[in-house]
Amino acid sequence: MRVTRFVLSFFLILGSSPLLNSQQSVVTPQRDPQALVILQRCSAAGGGAQAFGTIQDFLASGIITYHLAGQDVVGSVTVQGKGLTEFRLDSVLPQGTRSFKVMGAAGSITTEDGKTRALSYYNLMTAANLTFPGARVAGVLNKSAIKLQYVGLVSFETAQAYQIHVAPPVDPTLDPPSGATQFGSFDLYVDPTTYQLLELSESIWPVNNSQSLRHAIRYSNYQSAGPVVVPYGISDFVNGQEIWTISLSSISFNNGSSDSIFKP
Repeated sequence: MRVTRFVLSFFLILGSSPLLNSQQSVVTPQRDPQALVILQRCSAAGGGAQAFGTIQDFLASGIITYHLAGQDVVGSVTVQGKGLTEFRLDSVLPQGTRSFKVMGAAGSITTEDGKTRALSYYNLMTAANLTFPGARVAGVLNKSAIKLQYVGLVSFETAQAYQIHVAPPVDPTLDPPSGATQFGSFDLYVDPTTYQLLELSESIWPVNNSQSLRHAIRYSNYQSAGPVVVPYGISDFVNGQEIWTISLSSISFNNGSSDSIFKP
């Protein structure tokens, strides 16, 4: 499989970290009470705010499968995260190692040939918690400046899910892509029975293209890991097409990860 195809596909599907400006003054936004209750139950199903508050970083490993050009490419994967703004994913593939790094508004991808390219901040709006959604839910609940809207009980695959629209305040120094609306916002889909997070959905913008794409991360196979319950299955979709899927085999917390390993 050609490296260029990997570059395009991986760039399109890996994005994010809430780029909030904590110093800007904001008017108290709408926090839909029903949305808050659902997210509080979602957090409780994962172990609770107190449990997530004890986690400083995580390290997980497993298998990743890319679905590209009608072929499956399988490799081992290591994912690491720290706080709400740092993330790293390393895939060891037949053609070499691919690394994706995020630190705040900066991100990069190093392909199997050893070449590194910077990624645009507007495709990094949710990447920092790509495989650890409980931390994202906790962060949304802890920040009163984040707007929350309960959309309703909607169809989700063969069942239903609660849809919640989340709109963080975006750093005003960051210019949104041309034609972008509700820049930085995303939607969460929560199982109405288990209250586990099923999906995070957002818009991303390819380079030199003003037409947005719908990017979704789906979570499954929740298992207990230390003080929390986390998804061991993570799948990435662009415009409804599955790009890759991860099956984790282990995850550990508070390993003392250095900030330097996340630097793009």
